Amino acid sequence: MTVTTQQIKSELNGQAEEYAKGVIDVSEKLIKQGVGKLKQQGLTEQYATSLMTKFFKIPDKNGRDSIIKMYGAGKCVTVNAEYLSDHFSTDNRVLGKGIGQCLAMVVGYAHFPNQGVYVREAGAVYYNIWRHAAEMFSGDEYYDVVMAGYDKYFANHDLWVKSEGKLTNDVDLRDVLKPKVWLAMEKLWFPNKPEEADIFTDWLSLVVTFPDYRTRWTPVLRSVHGIGKGSLVQEVLRPLLGAHTVKEVDYKRTVGAFSGELFLNRLIVMNEVEATSPEQYNRLKTIVSDDYHFVERKGEQPFDAKMTFATLMFSNKEKPLSIPKGDRRYWLPDFIKYPELWGETDAEQQAKAAEFFGYWRTALAEGGLKDLAIFLRWLALDRAEIHDTAPASEGKDDIVSNRTEDASDKLVIYLQAKWHKGEGLKVSDLQSLFSPSLSDADVQRVLVDQGYVPGRHTIAGKQMRCWTKGGEDVDDLHKPQHR
Repeated sequence: MTVTTQQIKSELNGQAEEYAKGVIDVSEKLIKQGVGKLKQQGLTEQYATSLMTKFFKIPDKNGRDSIIKMYGAGKCVTVNAEYLSDHFSTDNRVLGKGIGQCLAMVVGYAHFPNQGVYVREAGAVYYNIWRHAAEMFSGDEYYDVVMAGYDKYFANHDLWVKSEGKLTNDVDLRDVLKPKVWLAMEKLWFPNKPEEADIFTDWLSLVVTFPDYRTRWTPVLRSVHGIGKGSLVQEVLRPLLGAHTVKEVDYKRTVGAFSGELFLNRLIVMNEVEATSPEQYNRLKTIVSDDYHFVERKGEQPFDAKMTFATLMFSNKEKPLSIPKGDRRYWLPDFIKYPELWGETDAEQQAKAAEFFGYWRTALAEGGLKDLAIFLRWLALDRAEIHDTAPASEGKDDIVSNRTEDASDKLVIYLQAKWHKGEGLKVSDLQSLFSPSLSDADVQRVLVDQGYVPGRHTIAGKQMRCWTKGGEDVDDLHKPQHR
């Protein structure tokens, strides 16, 4: 047989068409193949299907051997033929070794929302560890709650019109449908900024409702201790998203060699965030917004995986991040404090907080969580505003301004200590020393304030543009010195 150029082109075009489709569900094909083999060994179709959805094989890191994996609650653990034989053989005719030979071989296992158990992406087959979160309400319950909300809204609106605003306020449909249990949380966290409450609740509704929605910015909630961050995670986020798809981590775990697997989840909650160096900011920046992360597990072949997780950051620091001007990744509402009515001492405030969240958790358990789930679904489908980048906030503006002012002062001190007469200065060199706190424009402003003038000068036989004190001639270029 002679392979022609046309046949090669046809094959390449076919590959291109497949890659353009993105993620393809191949579950039915692979499971049917495996079930057919397992039925030949005496297993029922139902039991064989169960095995094919729970077990799979991946290549060992050496590329020659295979590893048997078992899925359970968002995790995949390594097992062997003996384990299969002991726990999953149905009779003497079926050996664990035989089961292993029938399992599907995949490149790796990752998170593919709204897809089947096995998927193919860019020609490679993966096992999908994503599973639907448990539904908290039925379609009928959703319809009844939303329709009741509409009836209440229109009745209130009619009364408002007829009384010319004397008997009631013109309440928005969003406020009518919002459960009191969530309104209480919004009032506690965003007491003077209802627009910030809307931003956070919109973000939450999209994360909960659309598992494949990738948010490339993150809320950074700054607060005193004991104001309900843990309660939000444990009592709301885990039940709504699935307990195994919410990972609480600290900064160090997110930058480790094997951190990629952490991001194969729906929500990454970063506690006690404090990243003040440019390196930490840049690392966090890639975590929040990059669409692909490198996944490397011990003893397994590494691979790139598409990310769909959202990020939520908590901190007890007023200034947890060094944020440059023009940042699009972090949204910082006002710092959350205890209400004044909760007392003046730590003991009084903590006691009131414990009382409040005791009532709040009880309200959630007595139907409030279901009401919240229905409200978030309606909000995501009907009203939530989608932000491609982090919304503006006074909280972030204050941090950027303070960071810039602090860094500007440090640059002035640096120039006074490190610059020598006869040296020219390059803006890019100075900016690199104070990135990300200062931009090129910030550096230029400081230089102007300190009496430096831009111009062209000859240094070591080469003409270059640099800044000099008072515009005087220079014969050397200042070499940046780490502070």
